Amino acid sequence: VYTSSVATIQDYDKDRGYVFTEHDWNLWSNEQNKDFYGLARTLAEARVIQMSAGRNYDLVILNLSVVFGECLSKAHTKASPVFVRQLLYG
Repeated sequence: VYTSSVATIQDYDKDRGYVFTEHDWNLWSNEQNKDFYGLARTLAEARVIQMSAGRNYDLVILNLSVVFGECLSKAHTKASPVFVRQLLYG
C-alpha cells in the first residue's frame, strides 16, 4: 500500500462531480508554476508504479485529500488542521 495524495490526480479542467480513476494524472504541476508539492508527489507515485511492475504483489495506491491525526511538527499545523478547524469553527 502506497499512501499518496490527491495532488497526483488533480486536474483543474474536469467538471465538478468528475470521478477520478487510476487513469487520471496531474499534468498541471511543474517547476514553472511552482507547484513543487504536486510535482514531487506525482513523480514519486509514477516511480512507485514503475518499480512495482512485474513484482509478485499487487500495488494499492491511496490518493488521500486530508489526513486526520496528531500534528507531529509545527509545519503540519499550517496544513490539514487549519482546514478542519475552519470546518468546525467557521
